[in-house]
This record gives sequence, structure tokens and C-alpha cells, in this order.
Amino acid sequence: MTTDDEFFQELEQKLQEAQDKQRKLITKEAFLEFVERDDGTLVLKEMGNDEVLVSINFADSVKDLIGQENLRHIGEHMIQAGIASFMHRQAGQYHAHVYDEKPQHFS
Repeated sequence: MTTDDEFFQELEQKLQEAQDKQRKLITKEAFLEFVERDDGTLVLKEMGNDEVLVSINFADSVKDLIGQENLRHIGEHMIQAGIASFMHRQAGQYHAHVYDEKPQHFS
């Protein structure tokens, strides 16, 4: 096998590895709902599914201090901050995979 054949075979293998990595990065799309239960607990769950993904329960002293009407707003911001932090971290990991690989051949 010639050097060109080896180069193209290696290039094809790298392309396949990159495609495999990309498939692993594909995420599931979900529609989430943030609801308040009868007991005052705020829960995040996927629409159409009763499984609770996140629950927030404020202590009575916090409820008295902040007021019941403000708790949902604070809970929404807590969830938004958590999702934003997760997305930022995921983006950082994706970029690390892309940019931290040293090329074997330079043009």
C-alpha cells in the first residue's frame, strides 16, 4: 500500500470517529413544564410524563419572608440558572473535543 493510500485510509478512519462522536452529542428534545403541586412544592417534569425531574420546596420561614406569590418566580429562575449552567458546561466539553485534538498533518 502506498503512502497516499495509507493517508486516505487514516483520513477515512478519522472521519468515521468524528461522525461517531457527533452522534453521541445529539440530544433529545423535550418539552418541560414547571408546576406547583397542591402541597406547594414546585416541580419540573416532562410534559406527558409524571416523573419529577426536579422539585423545589421552600421552608415555611422563606415562604413567610418572600411571600407565596414570589416563590414560583424564584423557582423559575433557579431552574433557568441550572439549565443555562448545564448548557454552558456541555458546550465547553464539545469545544474541548473539537479543539484539543492535535492534527497529525499540517497543510
